[in-house]
Amino acid sequence: MTTSASPSSTTAAPIRHPQRGHRYTIEELRNLADQGNAWALCQVDQWELEFANEYAGTLSERCTDRSCEGFGEPVDLCSGQNGEPIDVDHGGWGHTVTWLRAA
Repeated sequence: MTTSASPSSTTAAPIRHPQRGHRYTIEELRNLADQGNAWALCQVDQWELEFANEYAGTLSERCTDRSCEGFGEPVDLCSGQNGEPIDVDHGGWGHTVTWLRAA
């Protein structure tokens, strides 16, 4: 009886390894991590540890855009360099501050 060390035809597709010198975006890293790439999973975890709190909002204000379906919901107002509101973040989605431009 002869045994073979070759993989069976039912094994998963090979995992892509990181390319040396390529700077990955967080979306690329998450895609690789979803495919089971352990290196990418570690990179995503590290990114979340370093930057997740920086992008997390408090949702401590209220949406005042009467045309918005989320009117009155908790939001974060994102402001420009001059302090003018430019975006309303509802947590999972957002919109521009159109009611100020119309005035």
